[in-house]
Amino acid sequence: LRRAPVFALAASGAHASLGAADAAAFAFVFVNVLWLKFAFIWRLFRTWARADGVDAPENMPRFVCDTFLISGFWRAWHASFHAWLSRYVYGPLRGDVATASPERAAAAAAAAFLFAALWHDARPKLIAWGCANAVFLAAERKAGLARRARAVA
Repeated sequence: LRRAPVFALAASGAHASLGAADAAAFAFVFVNVLWLKFAFIWRLFRTWARADGVDAPENMPRFVCDTFLISGFWRAWHASFHAWLSRYVYGPLRGDVATASPERAAAAAAAAFLFAALWHDARPKLIAWGCANAVFLAAERKAGLARRARAVA
């Protein structure tokens, strides 16, 4: 897969010289190819586990283009890791759902994204990625988009 054009372009750094429209198209294709790669790997081993009598959880329950919010994307991207982060990092830092302030929830989300960034690789680029995700998630919550999306679904 390293030689696939989308991964080769990402590894070479040539995507940095793309114009805005081309960079957006590249990002869209890259995320979709990455989703397909992970979905194939996880479903292959989930099938193997089921054949062995183990019911492993689905890690990619939704297609990446079927989520329209940051919160929905992260719930569906790597579901088992999301559940672990929610249970052991975000939840204890946020506290009780009924009494947690929006600021405390935002700080807990930022800590969870920071943990995820450090988990993958302690590079400044990934820490910036975690901070950006926390900011976008806080903006999404402030705008009430997640509540409206759940009400429609």
